[in-house]
Amino acid sequence: MQTILGLHHMSSIVKNPQENLDYYASVLGMRFLLNTTNHEDKNMYHLYYGTHDASGGISTYFPMQEAEEGLIGDGQVGHVTYAVRNLDFWKKRLDHFKIDNYTYSRFNEHYLAFTDPHGLELEFIEVDNGIQNEWEYNGVDKDNNIRGFHKAALYSKNPSATQDLFTRIFGYTQTDEDEEYIRLTLNDSIIDLKKQRTEDGVEGQGTVHHIALSIPNGSAEAWKKTLQKEGFLTTAVKDRFYFESLYFREKGGITIELATEGPGLIIDSEFVAPPHFKKEELAIKNHLAPLELKEIDSLQTYGYRNMYEYDILRRKNEIKDKIKELNALPQSEDTKQQLTQLKKDFVSIK
Repeated sequence: MQTILGLHHMSSIVKNPQENLDYYASVLGMRFLLNTTNHEDKNMYHLYYGTHDASGGISTYFPMQEAEEGLIGDGQVGHVTYAVRNLDFWKKRLDHFKIDNYTYSRFNEHYLAFTDPHGLELEFIEVDNGIQNEWEYNGVDKDNNIRGFHKAALYSKNPSATQDLFTRIFGYTQTDEDEEYIRLTLNDSIIDLKKQRTEDGVEGQGTVHHIALSIPNGSAEAWKKTLQKEGFLTTAVKDRFYFESLYFREKGGITIELATEGPGLIIDSEFVAPPHFKKEELAIKNHLAPLELKEIDSLQTYGYRNMYEYDILRRKNEIKDKIKELNALPQSEDTKQQLTQLKKDFVSIK
């Protein structure tokens, strides 16, 4: 049997990239690890977040602003759980940012659950162990920050087939069960598999695109042969520059990636295009909506999808500010003429 090492990363579809950056870096305090594009689509960001050194699993996002809103259901990752040291700290922080949240218990564990701005279901669990994350940002210090993934919940169209994959082929062991979930464990990696069918998930904004499991370097081709022998249709092994990957859809409809541990991320929050798009890097950067890592005290929305729309919005806001400034002055003939011209300029911006 080939070896599974645990959770590698989780990749999700979201909406606006700046809203995503504000939420995961500035509210949840994750380190912004990598600012790049999708390997297949240079017009789409691929944003990576995690701990100070990218250990403990990586959360990645595809901002797809033209995509329809998705539906979390069977054939998908239902929710993702992160390990923290202090639920009280996070309860207060989520309340401060006006993020709805609630607590519940399962398997004698206590969770703080909430939803991100684009519909992804998230939760925290308080743990005493876990990796030491040295990253601190915007009020989240190293005593309270996210320590990495704790587990993922899978909603399957065929729970028994998904369980067979994880136990017989991947090497997980069933360690607990209640009326709703079966818990599967491999070393420190935990999967909670939902036992009952619900409704089929619909891929789109607010859904997890795929779950990636970590495999040893150099084992991707062997895993490809193993999976194909078991009747799964896999992709070719793909060079993702930071790791090698292969993808397949298991019999419960969930898209799974197997990704090697290395070579590993080159941590850089400045925009960097994938190697095969390197010659176009400046043009790509000038097209994509700008991103700014910033400390915030409240969440906001952003009404632009690319650099062109950003420039239009910026110019219109500048005119609005100038009109407001002139309206506060005595209304001389010159002031009135300036206001008339500014209003014409505002309408002409398209």
